[in-house]
Amino acid sequence: MEGLSPEDESLVATVRRVLANVVAAAAAGRSEGADSSAVAAALDGVELVMRGELARGNAAQLPALLPSFVFLVTLPIVEQDEALKLSWRTTKLVDGALDT
Repeated sequence: MEGLSPEDESLVATVRRVLANVVAAAAAGRSEGADSSAVAAALDGVELVMRGELARGNAAQLPALLPSFVFLVTLPIVEQDEALKLSWRTTKLVDGALDT
């Protein structure tokens, strides 16, 4: 089985890094520490989904999945309602970026 192209590998690494930054921002200023193992598992899961979609040639599907990715990686840090709000904001950002 062939691996991903260098461009796809770069995309996966970039999205993972950006999601890690979202996690860091969500955790900033919170008195309770994040469950780092849950965050790492969520990031790993997101990476597996991205790799699967890219391997199937479904790169165009990734923007639609970003809100779900944000929800998954922030849920170990914030309450469910806040993770949903972040997901909703991501939906609006993705929709706005795709409309241009």
